[in-house]
Amino acid sequence: MRLAYLITVLLILQSAIALAPEDAKIEYFVNDYAGLLTYDEISYIEPLLKEIYDSGNAEFAIVIVDTLEGHDIQGYSQIVADGNIGDPEKDNGLVLLISKEDRSYFFAVGRGLEPSLPDSVVGRVGRQYLVPNFKEGKYSQGIYCRQDLRISKKPRSYLLFHRWSRRHAFSRRLRRIRRSSASQR
Repeated sequence: MRLAYLITVLLILQSAIALAPEDAKIEYFVNDYAGLLTYDEISYIEPLLKEIYDSGNAEFAIVIVDTLEGHDIQGYSQIVADGNIGDPEKDNGLVLLISKEDRSYFFAVGRGLEPSLPDSVVGRVGRQYLVPNFKEGKYSQGIYCRQDLRISKKPRSYLLFHRWSRRHAFSRRLRRIRRSSASQR
């Protein structure tokens, strides 16, 4: 009886230690611990993320794990990102955590980026790009959103998702045109 109890405790401890969030370290811009991406896909995404880093405005890292092992994805991503990404003074780190088996993702946005990347924008990007591509098994396309992630030239905005910003700018122009035509009547 004691042996069975001891074996159970050891197995639980081993699985908790092996898959702890602290083990999923951010060493590169793309950290694929689940093997979802090919070397070519990683080599395509890395320069885009390095360009963001070189701008000095933000640091964006992608962490892909097999499973969260029952951890909360938000807490897991905060542990992974904590002190590992972004300038500590600016708090301008952005982490995209993807869990393959749990079929979930989470953007951890540093406080310095929240004015530029509010939850509404990040949520929209997830719904429009990540979810549809992930459902089809196109992880790399979902991650780089077909080159839609670009650095904004505006000083107030560190990052913008290119397609979203184009659509948003178009709708703002359309509203201005409608207002000006309504005021001329």
